[in-house]
Amino acid sequence: MVLTRWGKTELRVKRWYCGQCKIYGHSNPIGLDGSGLSPAVLENLIFLTSHLSYRESQEALKLQRIELSVGQCEQKHHKYAAKYEEESKSRLIKQATELLPKGEEEHWVIEIDGMYVMERDKPIKGQSEGREIKQTVLYPLSEYQNKPKNNNNKDRRRYYLNQAGNLEQFAMLNQGMLKQWGFRRNDKLIGLADGAPWIDNLFDELGVEVRILDVIHATQYLDIIMQAMGWNEEKRSAERASWMRADLNARVWLKEYLPDPEIWLCWDEKVQKALKYLEDRLEQMDYYDFKKQNYPIASGVIEGAANSVIAARMRRSGMRWTFSGINRMANLRAEYASSQTILDFNQLRLLAFP
Repeated sequence: MVLTRWGKTELRVKRWYCGQCKIYGHSNPIGLDGSGLSPAVLENLIFLTSHLSYRESQEALKLQRIELSVGQCEQKHHKYAAKYEEESKSRLIKQATELLPKGEEEHWVIEIDGMYVMERDKPIKGQSEGREIKQTVLYPLSEYQNKPKNNNNKDRRRYYLNQAGNLEQFAMLNQGMLKQWGFRRNDKLIGLADGAPWIDNLFDELGVEVRILDVIHATQYLDIIMQAMGWNEEKRSAERASWMRADLNARVWLKEYLPDPEIWLCWDEKVQKALKYLEDRLEQMDYYDFKKQNYPIASGVIEGAANSVIAARMRRSGMRWTFSGINRMANLRAEYASSQTILDFNQLRLLAFP
């Protein structure tokens, strides 16, 4: 028995190579580690610091009679989060190179988007201080169709991935993510996004068979066209609602309501761009047909993730992040949001705190 630096007595375990957890220095996978904290306290600390600021986490721990400084909370979170990022990315990238297993056909939905957080150091002088976190949400179509009664993670299969920076690596992580959560050779992938070119390219790499343009983004461009046609707000609002209900396919609307070319060719550049945006994505806006197949047409899941997974912790007033800090926190936030974890906490903490 020894006295730790925080005045608590804990048992030091015998250090040897354990065949069960295959980690040098630990007698068993649930024993003490080099963090100076018990596994339960450390797990609690990592959870708190992934959801609250370090100052708020310190106060929450005080209520549990655990005395740590803000710096200690931050240090232990950084160390664990860095190891989590390293190990999780290594696993997903390795899985990206493996063949898909066979199985009965299942439909999956993949939603991809990006959200900016404030970066402490500008990547390039004069460049925006924001850094984009690319986000993926993957879930079986059956979950969307059946809609679990509540949002408890145990009642759903929903998986999140966050990554800032390298787009090529993000693509590999998505490929590994598909294999990690059970995507098989005969499965069908349905992509839902806002039509950004980088997402379209990623969908190509992932083999997305059906692409759906988020109906909310589509109606924003539609509204620009309706204004050019002289429609009042009441009429435009009714038409936007019709699109969101999936009453018809976009191609049908354009054929029915778009004026003759001699009229729309005279519209200004903004309206011309909006019209071209829709015309280039007609097959992604067959909302009536998608609804008949019970496909989602609005990217509510990924939009919700932007707020609950990223913004809730990383876009608080005054917060600025280093590039490495963005990825550490974003990865852990995705881990907690997912219905299953990629890595075992006990084995990971023994790697992070040998």
